[in-house]
Amino acid sequence: MKKLFFYFNLPFIFLSIFIICKDNEYRVLSEIDKKIIESRKDRLVPNVPFYSENYIKNGDVFEIGYENDIEEVFRNYEFYEARYDKNKRVKEFRAYEKGKLIWMEKYYYDESSDKLIQKEVFNPYDSNKKPIVKTF
Repeated sequence: MKKLFFYFNLPFIFLSIFIICKDNEYRVLSEIDKKIIESRKDRLVPNVPFYSENYIKNGDVFEIGYENDIEEVFRNYEFYEARYDKNKRVKEFRAYEKGKLIWMEKYYYDESSDKLIQKEVFNPYDSNKKPIVKTF
C-alpha cells in the first residue's frame, strides 16, 4: 500500500520540484545577463527608449537584452522597449508585436532604498483599462 501511494504521488513530486526550480531560474541572473545589464549603465539617458529583440527578467522587473536600433527591431515580429529613470532603473517596459503595443509594465521605486515598491501591469494593453497593480 505504501509503494502504491508513493508511485501515485511521484508525478506530483517531480512537478513540484520542476516548478520550484523554474521559479528560481527567473530570479537568479546569469553572468551573461548581469554583463548585458551593466554594460549599458553608462549610456542610459532618462526617458529615452532603448530597444531589443529579447528581454531579461531581473526579479520582478523586465530589462531589455542586447540593444538594437529601432530600424533593426521594427523589422521583427516581436520586439521590446525599455525607458529608464534618472537613477538608471527601468521605469517602463513595453512589448510590441508587428509594431503594435501588446503589453506594458510601469515600475515605481522607493527613492531612499532603490527597492521596487509597486508595479503596474497592462496585459493585454488597453488604454481604457485599469492596470493590475502589484505592491511589494
